Amino acid sequence: MNSADHPSTAQNDCEKSADVNTLNQKKDLKLRRHIGPFNGVCVVVSFMVGSGIFAVPSGVLRYCNGDVITSLVVWAVGGVVTMLCALCAAELGSTIRESGSWISFLYYMFGSLPSFLYAWLAIIMAYPEGMAAQIAVTGEYITKIMLDDDCEASGRMAAQKCFGISVFLILVAVNITNIKLAIRIQMFCVFAKTAALATVIVIGIIQLVRDSSLARENLSMRASTNGTFSEYVGVSGFCLAIYQSLWAYSGYEAITWVTEEVKNPKRSIPIIIYCAVPLVVLLYLCVNIAFLTVLTPDEMLSSRAVAVTFGQRIHPGVAYLMTISVCLSLVGTMDTALLICSRIPFVSGRFGHMPEFLSMAHVKYLSPTAAILLMAVLSLLMVSSNSFEILVTAKQFSERGFQALTFAGILYLRKAKPDLNRPYKVFTPTVILAVLVTLFLVVVPLVFEPQPLYILSLVFLVVFAAMYFLASKGIIQMSGVGRVGLIAQKLLLVAPTSKEEMMGLK
Repeated sequence: MNSADHPSTAQNDCEKSADVNTLNQKKDLKLRRHIGPFNGVCVVVSFMVGSGIFAVPSGVLRYCNGDVITSLVVWAVGGVVTMLCALCAAELGSTIRESGSWISFLYYMFGSLPSFLYAWLAIIMAYPEGMAAQIAVTGEYITKIMLDDDCEASGRMAAQKCFGISVFLILVAVNITNIKLAIRIQMFCVFAKTAALATVIVIGIIQLVRDSSLARENLSMRASTNGTFSEYVGVSGFCLAIYQSLWAYSGYEAITWVTEEVKNPKRSIPIIIYCAVPLVVLLYLCVNIAFLTVLTPDEMLSSRAVAVTFGQRIHPGVAYLMTISVCLSLVGTMDTALLICSRIPFVSGRFGHMPEFLSMAHVKYLSPTAAILLMAVLSLLMVSSNSFEILVTAKQFSERGFQALTFAGILYLRKAKPDLNRPYKVFTPTVILAVLVTLFLVVVPLVFEPQPLYILSLVFLVVFAAMYFLASKGIIQMSGVGRVGLIAQKLLLVAPTSKEEMMGLK
């Protein structure tokens, strides 16, 4: 399966092409290490704090039957689960110092097949859909700022798509030509969204000092959507509520997708995760409490963007500020998502799981140009879809299974390769707990809220397994695409990259 074992037609053509040979003669072409600990914290926070905290609170409260105390417990439990998984990712990221996160982890622990399956599932079914959802929601919020409420529905819909796609294309261009600028955009958006969440918290504190009656009422009763006291939540509601909260907490492993661009990853990755994840958990808990100082559970349940509804109750200016904050959050998350999801075809191309030219970097900008363009095209093709919520849920479902396997791989590596250099090592009980919790999260949607798309994800896995078998037998060529790869390499001015050797793993 490895491209080294199956020389592609494109490679043979490259040897005959003077232009491409010149590109390939650039020795030691690597992605620049431009992400320090502070920038890394911004990357993780930017990816974690997206639209989730503005939309998920109502979903969590709905599954909790309007029980405010239980909803806060859910957010706390979700934070603990996220931290358990993040600590495991910290060990893997500092040990396997190659970009690609789960793809590289699976490859070096269990071989090509699970890595191949995850990569293709992520590209076909997960990340483009998530990016398309970000494009659509970004356009919706920009439209709220730019257009009057009396604008015709058809015109508003067209404007939403135009605004969202325009912002996305600008971010694509930035990620290709100037990765440092892309990181600066992330930093600006992180400061903006953190300031917005801090504003919500400060307003909540002021409201508690001025009049805490609503907060006390919300915390002392179980208000349901019918205005009556709700029965106890139950196991299914509690589990599904946690599942909702984990959508808002997702992205804790973001820094491990760009390991080769992190300065001193052995030391930096654990520091970044230890700083970023608890910060997000603390922010989310405080923001949810602040919401309850101004809004009733019924108002939160009926709101699509709780932060905007919160602002409307305080002052029109605050509502406008919250709308801008949601926009900046979405832009920052989209920028980070482009940085991260483009590393899927980039790393998979190295392993021979996708066309080799996707693993090449631009000779001037040192960015994975072909990989970025591929993910951009796939995302734009998905913009017309209206099933984002189901697709995102299915994405979580399929990812959890691979994550459970990855965390179990930590225990496997400790037994199979006890002398492997591990700059950071998480406690074994933490790893076991992370495996059990992640497996439980795979079972939760199947038992309590099954969706046809879950079965579709399993069908995709079977199809991709068949693709892997055919490629391993040489029936189909995965690592090269002949003259198409040659033309792509010449047009995009990309060349092969070198990477840190994973001594002791392969």
